Amino acid sequence: MAYGWLKMTMINVDGAQVQIGDNPVYPSLWQTTLRA
Repeated sequence: MAYGWLKMTMINVDGAQVQIGDNPVYPSLWQTTLRA
């Protein structure tokens, strides 16, 4: 379940910039976390 959520979040990051509060830090943070 968490994996699916992370995967969906990754798609959002790739497609746009995570809509978690227009903060430019989130996209980079998520990409780094997912790649790690």
